[in-house]
Amino acid sequence: MPTAGGPRRRVAGADLTRPVQAVRKLHRAVEKLGFVALRIVPWLWQLPLTDRLCSPLYAACVE
Repeated sequence: MPTAGGPRRRVAGADLTRPVQAVRKLHRAVEKLGFVALRIVPWLWQLPLTDRLCSPLYAACVE
């Protein structure tokens, strides 16, 4: 765990209603902005984590 003033880890979020755009934004966040994780909040979208809209983002995370 980083100490105060130490390195910070950035976590991206995603709009599950637009999976193609979400994947593009995730790639940009990781490659250009240094993000290291994706946070999916299923209750926000009222979708289970197994919904097909999540699959493109899961695939992008594996890359």
